[in-house]
Amino acid sequence: MPERYISPAMRDLDGVSLQIAPLVGVEASIYNDLWNAVLDRELRPGTKLEEASLCEIYKVSRTVIRKVLVIMEQEGIVALPLNRGAFVASPSFRDAHELIEAVSIVVSEVAASLAAQKDRITKEQKAKLKAHIDAARKAADEGDLHNERRYYIEFLLLLMLVYGNRVMAGTLERQSIRLAIAISSYQEGYVGENGPAHFQKVVDAIYSGDSDEAARVVFDHLQSIRRSLRAPNESATPDLRSILGKRRVAA
Repeated sequence: MPERYISPAMRDLDGVSLQIAPLVGVEASIYNDLWNAVLDRELRPGTKLEEASLCEIYKVSRTVIRKVLVIMEQEGIVALPLNRGAFVASPSFRDAHELIEAVSIVVSEVAASLAAQKDRITKEQKAKLKAHIDAARKAADEGDLHNERRYYIEFLLLLMLVYGNRVMAGTLERQSIRLAIAISSYQEGYVGENGPAHFQKVVDAIYSGDSDEAARVVFDHLQSIRRSLRAPNESATPDLRSILGKRRVAA
């Protein structure tokens, strides 16, 4: 099964357990393949997910495909309009702004709380934060803007996991992919300061016990993303067999 997260700090996290309805086996593989293809911008907002093609790719029944798609609809990743099939969700411009506002408020408060109780952060958690920043720095050095965006989304989730509330982490994980879809709809490049530099500022503020600074850095960066959103770009309809079939070969 392909890795759900690209950060080495997240590799031991069972992301499927954060879903509304945890999946296993081929159902989990289908979910993760679609999840990654959406985050990798291979399946863009509005792309139709032909159930017949998915059945052929994964050698499963339409019932299995439908179960996965229904779960992804509940998480805001897929839209299932009545009698029209399945599509990658297309958040509106307002949706994008409201998602950023919601994530800004929640994560900035979590960053402030972590700073207020900095002595409770374990050595293992600090090691994970460092590993994440190091990996993100390598992606930035290689000029991989898409992976920079993914590292940013995963950094927000990592902060929530360090905070220790899995209910909130599950909620954020579902909102973060919707946020990633929204950003990919209305923004072309990575905006704001270099990702690793931003992560380090947040971590430094937390470790110094400066709650106000930790909250400000997180909030301001997300607001810079909000201000960068523009009208969506048109894209060609992708080929499901090419995108997901390639992932099956690599798995």
